Amino acid sequence: MLQSTFQNTTRKQNAVINSLTMCSARVRADGIGALVKERKHLTYDLLRDGVSLIINNFTPEEIKHNLHAKINARQAQMALASNLFENMSKVSRGVGMIGTLLGLIAMMSKISDPSTIGAGMALALITTLYGLLLGTILYAPFGEKIAIEAEKIYELDLLTMEGVLTLKGKKSSVHLKDIMKTYGKKDVGDSKNSPKRAGR
Repeated sequence: MLQSTFQNTTRKQNAVINSLTMCSARVRADGIGALVKERKHLTYDLLRDGVSLIINNFTPEEIKHNLHAKINARQAQMALASNLFENMSKVSRGVGMIGTLLGLIAMMSKISDPSTIGAGMALALITTLYGLLLGTILYAPFGEKIAIEAEKIYELDLLTMEGVLTLKGKKSSVHLKDIMKTYGKKDVGDSKNSPKRAGR
């Protein structure tokens, strides 16, 4: 899951847009049955699921409900992952402080022998360092990255769902372009930007 999280979201979005444009052209030319062949070329899971629902003659309401459930499930998974790393960031700092206290206790227990103080001091400092490094450099940024990607994926999933509903309704390419404009893709469907199959 994490591997897919960090894939280039812009590349995914372009692939989805190209696939929707291609499918829209096929549906207008040959009808819904044309999606059977197009489905195998779709690389984005939600789009592939949506097209499968269209092929199996689900109603628009059923398609919307089904895709919404998948979107919410994906967001829940990503939220859990983000929270996990955020909690690990907090815990690692606390564990570092525990190690520091243990090092100080070891140091103070042998304070009568100055030659042994160094080991306790080293333990106290190194555990603090490791706790801070893991918490601030690894876990916290990782959790934040997942949260940011979750927002991007959510927008992409909404775009995909709207595109699938457009295919189901056999609406014109103008309507599809309006959907893409909502998501910041104003040049979708222009003749100078001929669509390619996703993943090719």
